[in-house]
Amino acid sequence: MSKYIKILALLILGCSVAHAQQGKLFGLTTANTKILANNEERIVILLKLSNYSEGTLNGRIAITADAGLTLISKNDMRVNVAKHDSSFISVSFFVTKKAKAGVANAIKFVLYDEHKNILAEAVSEVSISPKRNVNLYTVVSSILLDNPRDTIIIPVQVFNSGNTVQTITLVCAYPLSVDEQGFHQNTKLTLQPSADTTFVFSKLITKRMLNIEGFDINITGVYSNGDVLGGAQIQVQNARSNRNYRDELSSSAFVDNTLQVGSQNLFNNNQSYLVRGHGGFELGKDRLNYSLNLTSWQNSTSPILIQNTWLEYINKQRGIKVGNIFRSLDLNLTGRGITGFLSTSKTDTWEVGFIDKENNLLGRQNNQINIESSRAAWIAYKHQDKQWRINHFFVLDYDRIQGVQNQLLGNEMQYTNSRKVVYTFGLNGGRVSSLLNNEIEKYGVSVSAKVNGTFGKVNLSSSNYMSTGYYPGQQRGALNMTERVSWSLPKANIWWLFNYRNFAPKQVSPDQFVFATRNLRAEWGVSLKSKKVAISVAPVFTHEKGNPLYSLTGEARQQLLNAWNALFNFSLPSAKDESFFMNSEMGAYSFSNDSTTNLHLRTNLYYRKGLLNLNGSVQLGAFYLSEIPNSVMGSNSQSNIFNFASFIQKNWFSQKLKTNTGVSFTYHSNFGFSQFLTERMEYVAGDKTSIYTNLNWNQYNNRQRSIIELGLIHHFPIIKANVKSNLLEVFVYKDLNQDGIYSKTDSIARGFMVNIEKKIFTTDKSGKVSYKNLPDGTMAISVPFQQGWHAPEQNIILQKKTKIAIPLQITGTLKGQLSYSRSQFSYETEIDLFGIVMLAVDKTGKIFRTRTTSDGRYTFYMPVGEYKISIDTSMLPSELEVPENAKEVKIIDGKIMTTDFIIKVKQRKVEVKKFTSPSNK
Repeated sequence: MSKYIKILALLILGCSVAHAQQGKLFGLTTANTKILANNEERIVILLKLSNYSEGTLNGRIAITADAGLTLISKNDMRVNVAKHDSSFISVSFFVTKKAKAGVANAIKFVLYDEHKNILAEAVSEVSISPKRNVNLYTVVSSILLDNPRDTIIIPVQVFNSGNTVQTITLVCAYPLSVDEQGFHQNTKLTLQPSADTTFVFSKLITKRMLNIEGFDINITGVYSNGDVLGGAQIQVQNARSNRNYRDELSSSAFVDNTLQVGSQNLFNNNQSYLVRGHGGFELGKDRLNYSLNLTSWQNSTSPILIQNTWLEYINKQRGIKVGNIFRSLDLNLTGRGITGFLSTSKTDTWEVGFIDKENNLLGRQNNQINIESSRAAWIAYKHQDKQWRINHFFVLDYDRIQGVQNQLLGNEMQYTNSRKVVYTFGLNGGRVSSLLNNEIEKYGVSVSAKVNGTFGKVNLSSSNYMSTGYYPGQQRGALNMTERVSWSLPKANIWWLFNYRNFAPKQVSPDQFVFATRNLRAEWGVSLKSKKVAISVAPVFTHEKGNPLYSLTGEARQQLLNAWNALFNFSLPSAKDESFFMNSEMGAYSFSNDSTTNLHLRTNLYYRKGLLNLNGSVQLGAFYLSEIPNSVMGSNSQSNIFNFASFIQKNWFSQKLKTNTGVSFTYHSNFGFSQFLTERMEYVAGDKTSIYTNLNWNQYNNRQRSIIELGLIHHFPIIKANVKSNLLEVFVYKDLNQDGIYSKTDSIARGFMVNIEKKIFTTDKSGKVSYKNLPDGTMAISVPFQQGWHAPEQNIILQKKTKIAIPLQITGTLKGQLSYSRSQFSYETEIDLFGIVMLAVDKTGKIFRTRTTSDGRYTFYMPVGEYKISIDTSMLPSELEVPENAKEVKIIDGKIMTTDFIIKVKQRKVEVKKFTSPSNK
């Protein structure tokens, strides 16, 4: 280690001489002017202080950082450097989870003399690796229908746990059996990093809803590029039944060849130039994919940064990728290198990879200190079929920053049963050793178990994780338990939540950062709905212990916070383009430095009308332990936070110009006032080209920062070589006369969903959809039940240009109930009505299938006609039989037909023996 420091000092000495020749008396430089980091990560900056003068330097260094960075070291250091000498200072920072990606987080070092005169300055900029992570869940999981004049109100809470601004779309989908228009409510939301909001969907209850036994409402969240971020399902029941069925949703995203060029930070010394691109080329059955992200600064001293840049060659059996690699195997492996995979069967895949942990593809440049890079290698195996998913991996990781070597072996198994209950179990183990002292080595293990599923009226979500202190994975010394149980009752929904997290890692290297915390949250809640408002109430207890405060010596001070709160949520009836929701949490808290009990309150408000979205929040007092230092070190005894934000999206000139405007104001009693303004405009200059500009301005107290970005985006067609490209055009119409041929008496099916190989399309005004650039093969096409119409699945063999017309058939509904019959002599067998396969066969021999719910109910949506309905007895145990199994039913348009079945438990064979008295012989 000492040899390394000597070499490092000699390398920088040459730079010191050059500075002296330029007449500088003092020098202050950092090893890294541009740093790439992750949220909740510790970074260390090596600061060099040079004294070129003829006298001893006595002064101090003041350190300031933007709000997203927390200084672990002292913010004011006394320094003493002899003449013609240099000194190296290590400064540590912690990147908080609220640090934003895409924004330069500045760290400023200022050298003062004893008279407070500025002698030298240095600045490092920390760029946060983008992390997209938006989650959603609904406040209610079941709704009772009891009045046709009532309203269905569904509050959806959305959390942006990532570090980038995200624009998402929420879609509320009702089944077509209750929504005759087939229209899905949707809205767009823009979320700042670490922000949360609530949106309320509402819909009037109709008599049609009350006439059916029940249905499910699906809430789906979609990122701006079409990726699905998650979803939730709400069970709707009337007073007579709790039957439900599932309406499967499918989505797909298509990425073409895109090139983006632009310039950021216009009109200032930190102006940069951006080149970004992604896409692929089809080479027969293979594909060549690429990604490019290059940033160059006008300031020549800043290195060229190339990240998220890679080249990938893949097919169904094998693939290889070189460039910037990211892999998460219970260790975040990020750097430049190579990885590849090989599929030995349809269910089994092997993968290997190697990286050095340089995020810049060009490595260190210019005046950056040349430090040996960290390295990592791994091998992984995955098996996946319909029910099982099995993962094994081994990672060898040399982490020069933390000063350790990690060896990690991981195993995970996941099983999904016929009830869609998912069980997951993991067992990992490994070894961690010090790179500074070969005699120091420790071993650790981790165990995890998860269960997610529905058992009757009870929904269970259980996630548990435990690791020892020296476990080499991400979560070492952790004990995490999250248990959530919800129970659906006729007039309410009751839930119970328990969450416990204890993080107490151990270290083998003095350079490793230890941040020990303990959190507990327990709540019990109930949600009710009246005619005018939806309400949920939950008492909450939280406990937190940790060391967010650091003394001047760097020692952690343990702090403790306990809080007893009440959580309220309610929403008011809303119109189609208007909604309002408010949630509030209030109570009392105490912490270790204060013997008194303090009151605190936080409230979030959301209002939407048309294009306008308004968000407001108020917080009085601390809710998290990390906020306690703010109160202790600030000028106020209590942290008060007020925030207001508004966003408007609008398209102009026939959607040629798209604008997105947002403004946010925040007041913090300890840190002052801040405001944020953003504007994005994009003009579509042609079919493939658009010009955009981003304007961002923010002010924090007396510090202002503005970013102006201007650029061009162009889309290129996919380049294909040795690929047969086919076109599929589908025309969909309502076959009113049921002759299978389109005529003037028929009607065009506009806005209907078409399923092509599990990809969903929507017909245009002419009733058509098109699927371009298809390889040779067969495509399965169907039109699901919509507005009383349906088309069964059919397989189409593709040619160069394939055009087909699909006639929609009028559909009807068939419902039924299964029940058991047994006697005292019947076999003792387990009775389970869930998942029994029902068959419906029409006169042509076409078979329709469905499955029963947990209470033995089934539902068919089929074209009008005559059918034979039966139970698939091949799936039943041998002790069961169906005496009347083939029943004829005629499906009529607009009517609900019913057919019930009785499953009989067979009787045991009883042997009867006659006994004769000897006296009767």
